[in-house]
Amino acid sequence: EAIFVPSNETLIGGTLAEDTTLSASASPYVIIDDLIVPSGMTLTVSAGVEIRMNPERNIRVMGSLQVNGTAAQKVNIVGRNGALWGGISFENPSAPSAMAHAKVSGATRGADPTKYPSAISGLNANLTLDFMDITENEGPVFTRGGSITLRDSVLYNPHTGDCINVKQGQAVTQRCTFLGNNAPDTDAIDYDGVPNGLIEDCKIYRFQGSNSDGIDVGEGCTNLLVQRNLIYYNSDKGFSVGQASTVTLRKNLIVGCALGVGIKDAGSVATIDQNTFADCDTGVAVYEKNFGDGGGEAIITNTIISKSSTPPVTVDSFSIASASYSLSDTLPIAGTSNVVADPQFVDATLLNFQLRSTSPAINSGDPAHALDLDGSIVDRGAQYLYTPSNYPYTIGETVVINEILANSGTASDWIELHNRTNQPMNVGGWFLSDDGSNLSKYRIPLGTIIPPGGFVTFLENLNFGAASIDPNKITPFALSDVGETIYLSSAIDDELTDYQSKEDFGPSSEGETLGYYYKPSSDSYNFVAMKEATPSSMNTGPRIGPIVISEIMYNPAGNGDAEYIELLNVSNAPVTFFDAIKGRAWRISDGIDFEFPSDISPSVPLTLNPGQRAVLTKNLVRFTTSFGAISAPATPVFEWGTGSLNNGGETLQLDKPGGVDGLNVLQYVRVDRVNFDDASPWPTSPDGSGPSLNKISENDYGNDSINWQALAGTPGGIASGSRFASWAVTNNAGAANDDPDGDGINNLMEYAMGSDPNAPSTLNLPTMGLNGDACSISYPVNTAVNDVNYYLETSIDLSNWMRVDAVPTQLSSGIQTRIYQDYKTDSHKFYRLSVEQK
Repeated sequence: EAIFVPSNETLIGGTLAEDTTLSASASPYVIIDDLIVPSGMTLTVSAGVEIRMNPERNIRVMGSLQVNGTAAQKVNIVGRNGALWGGISFENPSAPSAMAHAKVSGATRGADPTKYPSAISGLNANLTLDFMDITENEGPVFTRGGSITLRDSVLYNPHTGDCINVKQGQAVTQRCTFLGNNAPDTDAIDYDGVPNGLIEDCKIYRFQGSNSDGIDVGEGCTNLLVQRNLIYYNSDKGFSVGQASTVTLRKNLIVGCALGVGIKDAGSVATIDQNTFADCDTGVAVYEKNFGDGGGEAIITNTIISKSSTPPVTVDSFSIASASYSLSDTLPIAGTSNVVADPQFVDATLLNFQLRSTSPAINSGDPAHALDLDGSIVDRGAQYLYTPSNYPYTIGETVVINEILANSGTASDWIELHNRTNQPMNVGGWFLSDDGSNLSKYRIPLGTIIPPGGFVTFLENLNFGAASIDPNKITPFALSDVGETIYLSSAIDDELTDYQSKEDFGPSSEGETLGYYYKPSSDSYNFVAMKEATPSSMNTGPRIGPIVISEIMYNPAGNGDAEYIELLNVSNAPVTFFDAIKGRAWRISDGIDFEFPSDISPSVPLTLNPGQRAVLTKNLVRFTTSFGAISAPATPVFEWGTGSLNNGGETLQLDKPGGVDGLNVLQYVRVDRVNFDDASPWPTSPDGSGPSLNKISENDYGNDSINWQALAGTPGGIASGSRFASWAVTNNAGAANDDPDGDGINNLMEYAMGSDPNAPSTLNLPTMGLNGDACSISYPVNTAVNDVNYYLETSIDLSNWMRVDAVPTQLSSGIQTRIYQDYKTDSHKFYRLSVEQK
């Protein structure tokens, strides 16, 4: 005997005979046949209604559809029992339609897929969509003719195709979120032939398939305004402008795209004003795409292009580009009043591209431009205000390019990958490349698994280079000794997917590797020259010296022209600031521009002996007035003359001559860099209150706020503070190696540790912590003791000791804490701390 259970569903379908309302009280409704709203009639769907679509069934609107969901009571239009169904099509309707606070899922395309190819499609319809969720369908929105307004909605397309495609109609898209995929030829927004359109305040994320753009404008769009959008990590372009379209791009932020904006085809014109392009291979490219179609035109004003790996603006012979009042932090942009400078984002590593108050982009735009809201001269860039929710994805990288050898001499280049997670990572089938336009040059062998915290290394001669016979080599490449970009891209079955890690690196010295150094104080990484090469194992610490920046007086009280920089030779050999083979001297770049003396008579190259210091000042007379004369033979002093240190902080870099690039232009290798600031966590009193920035440990990594303190200026000498000789007299302690209290700790160590030399004590000595196969050694450094160097050493036999790198992790009340992390590689190991007087 059959048993029937009521479904509590209301069955509807066919052609409406009158205006009809679907109410929540009769919900859910099941569409058993195509539901047709004829011309002149209206179907109203009340808040809280659920409509269940049978397979292949459609809602076809020739009249009007009004979906009146609310934030508290949404309307759901879904496939019955999870089935795929047709679509909602507006077919030359007689009246406008609107849908609000509705979720559409399981839809494919309308009754005539050639005209209605998406979940929601319109032909000559006037359609308004508000607060829609169109994320679980085979294609979200398509309209031709008519008008569409899409606001405050979320769209996702799992397949090839656009999230919204508008052809030859009016279009407004505002405050929408577009979620990308890995399918090729998929754009978030595609406007074709749209007049006077608007796209504003949208967020576009990770359209990673090949030839996928954030916003694609073509087929003669006219007078289109695109403003205040956030676009992140598209495989191709943030904006694509073509086919004689005209568009104004204003106050947009574009991050991590191959091209920030590409303009091609005759008649295509993009006015690019107050945008920020960050970490795009090229900011703006203007070019002829197809033979005979001609090139485009770009008018660039008040824009920031940061960290481009190619020239920030490129233009071919068929195209036109003009740029003014714009900023690049890599190569110059041709044009009027453009500058090369650090834009001073708050924290680009966290995608916080808001400008610091000291940014050179603030109030420095075109004076003829409309003023900012505060009445000041317009800023360069997008005037972006950071909110963590602007990028709701994990920023941290899982598998990274961890260490490279690019300047290998007669040896082989290599690339090391590191798994930063605590889970095995299968990178088989992923790709390595040195070309952002061709990410698939070398396929990592299938089955390559990097264990938690582990490493894998690929060599030029065995894997990715021209001489390699590795079958996974697709297009051979080598690493450049003058710097370039390396890309790691995830892939499945040779199709690129959504993960990418890339590393921009500069020139390097022969045999010296570049790799990641972790700074616990800021939970961040720097990619710098390493002390030793360690393929397929943990990185050593960074190479320090041989010359370091040891003191920075960037805003002296009373006389700004007395500012100075101090350099120190921390090596055990003399260093000459001149390369006789290349015929060029060392230089200070960024911050100020100064080249040291050459060997051209009467100049004599500078040589610093171990422990010797040199001072550079803006004005020697003002410097001498403020700080007194310095003995020139003991401490060479140079005047750089023009330019000043930025009182709001900037980057100082010491370079030496390196290799030449493809244009035979000499490149420079970084020796030391300090990116200082006048705001916390950097000491703030050096900004005009008298002290200078003094490096706490001159033998340690300098590009870290935790290794700097504010002290009275001592150009040419050891930083002010305690001195061992005075301490020994005060404590009646004797010589450095004496041990008056017999506790096994000599006087110099007692002095460094801040303990009493006349009372046995183990306070402040190094401590050890164990965690499985890992151990950590921790010890304090008294920052007032500036005339000693600290060294942590390790041994397996108590005879042969090797210095290791302890990293500063905390600075509080004048005590800096340093930690060294070690891992079990031997049955036993010993550690000791040693100190030496400077």
